[in-house]
Amino acid sequence: MGGRELGPLRRARLAFEIRYIAEVLRQQRGNVSKAAESLGISRVMLQKKMKDYGLR
Repeated sequence: MGGRELGPLRRARLAFEIRYIAEVLRQQRGNVSKAAESLGISRVMLQKKMKDYGLR
């Protein structure tokens, strides 16, 4: 994520996003298309976030 120091708000927001995406993926039984729809983002964007965050 850029290698920069993250401030406390940014770090907290990032941690929340990672947990939230992981939970939605769990609820959708790993179905990325359905999870992306639930999150209101594109499948491609979700796949990028999953790669960036080491999910899956």
